[in-house]
Amino acid sequence: MLRSDCWIIFSLLLFCGQLDSNMACSEHAVKKAIFDGYDSTIRSVKNQSTVTHVTVYTFIYSIVSINEQDEKIELLAGTTLSWTDEFLQWNPSDFGGCEMIYTLASSVWMPDYSVVNLLETEDILAENVLYAVIFNNGTIIASLPLHATLRCTMDITQFPFDTQNCTITAGTWMYTSDHVVLHMNKDRPENAAGLIQGSSEFETISYTAEEHTHVDVNLTFSELRFILILKRRPEYYVYVLFIPSFLLTMLCIIGIFTPTSSEGNRNEKMTLGLTTLLSMAVILNITADAMPKSAKGLPLLGKEVVSIFHLVI
Repeated sequence: MLRSDCWIIFSLLLFCGQLDSNMACSEHAVKKAIFDGYDSTIRSVKNQSTVTHVTVYTFIYSIVSINEQDEKIELLAGTTLSWTDEFLQWNPSDFGGCEMIYTLASSVWMPDYSVVNLLETEDILAENVLYAVIFNNGTIIASLPLHATLRCTMDITQFPFDTQNCTITAGTWMYTSDHVVLHMNKDRPENAAGLIQGSSEFETISYTAEEHTHVDVNLTFSELRFILILKRRPEYYVYVLFIPSFLLTMLCIIGIFTPTSSEGNRNEKMTLGLTTLLSMAVILNITADAMPKSAKGLPLLGKEVVSIFHLVI
């Protein structure tokens, strides 16, 4: 009797195990079903008059470098895109409860999202390892990390107390707003600027996003602008240039009122004047190397040094 009971229990456990294996989630089965006849070159809607809404979140990991002379900023960043593909939907109960699968991003239709003011880019991950996640309701999320160099127009008239506005402009390249509309992610963190690893010279003040439209040859395109505000840390220039220039100026002024020697010669004044002049020449050379070049005018630091140099002469 005991042996019979054990056999019944064993049979039940084996049967339950077979049920579990039959009901297990199989990504292979889901892919085979939803990708049968799928064309990644066709926009992800069954009715082509339907607009595809794409949610975009561009996050900046760190600021690698800022080149004021060439007006460039180098960033380590990533972009997350989210949209719905009406052709890639399934019922989870038909596939053992599978609610999401992973696939190569190149195997699905993706919006032609591009950065307008991009100068150079270097892919961090190869195309054959860039994956997207597909949910059973057709929602697709793809994340694209990159190493990018962007154009950033610099205003250095207040250098070294300047604040820079670097705007990353991105949008669709071919699809008009009648077909694809971009939206910024509403769930972006409030302290997005505080999460960016800044350069040693600049402090990140804010990082915001705005939705815009761009008209080109009577065609309207959806556009996003990510605005990065950077403020320069002026301490280096204050201690290395401003303070020494001020002290040399005071020394020069004191030298003017220094009495002549009892013999009536002015050797001490001449020596002091030449020493001050040579010191200012060194400071002027340092300033010329440190200051960004701009056609908009002479920076504040340059005006200060030139004024002092003129006073010394």
